[in-house]
Amino acid sequence: MTSTDHRATSRTSPILDRLGAALLVVGGVAWVASGPMHPQGSDEGDKTAQLHSMLVDNLWYPAHAVGLLGFAGLAAGLVALYRQAGWPAPVRRTLRVATIVSVVATAGALVALLAGTQADGIADGEMTPLAGLFMGVETLVNPVWGLAMAALAVVGGLTGALATACSPSPAPSAASPSRWRRRRSRSSTPSTRSSPSAACSGCGPSWSRRSACCAAPERPLEFTVPLPAGGGARHTHGGPWSP
Repeated sequence: MTSTDHRATSRTSPILDRLGAALLVVGGVAWVASGPMHPQGSDEGDKTAQLHSMLVDNLWYPAHAVGLLGFAGLAAGLVALYRQAGWPAPVRRTLRVATIVSVVATAGALVALLAGTQADGIADGEMTPLAGLFMGVETLVNPVWGLAMAALAVVGGLTGALATACSPSPAPSAASPSRWRRRRSRSSTPSTRSSPSAACSGCGPSWSRRSACCAAPERPLEFTVPLPAGGGARHTHGGPWSP
């Protein structure tokens, strides 16, 4: 017994396409907006001192909250698109990597948001575990995420698959009804074919398409009847001659 995987040949749900596109847009806007909001910090001292100057800034929490929303929206949009079928092999592989990296980057954005609670812990110059984890996320995860998104943009742009998936589906035109409607219109339209009794009422029960009475009406017989002497000739149509 064999089974066919229909997901490999056709998309499963246009709703997931539109949902994924909307989440990507929202996530991208939020991620871009979080950049200018991020505190600049101080250039004095070592890395721990510079990090401390940013953690105590009032913009730390708003900036990283918006950044977390951006990462989460992008990750959710990629997950929605990845669940679809019919992607070309290069796009599907790149989309899988970008989705996994985006989920990890979303967890890293949550770590960055919580790193603001470590301001007092690193005030004396010592790095705490959570602050150290945040530094690792900034050093390793975020650059890999950027490369994955760039690769997805390049592969999707070359194949055109992402643009097709994220574009809205055209609405059905009123001038071109669906197949079901056309079938229903044909079935509901009264037939113009004449019934045997109507077309060939004189044929009786032995009506047939090939019956002579069902053929085109014949022209009436025209013949010439001689009249008495001096009367000439008279043309008549199918009836008996009368003087």
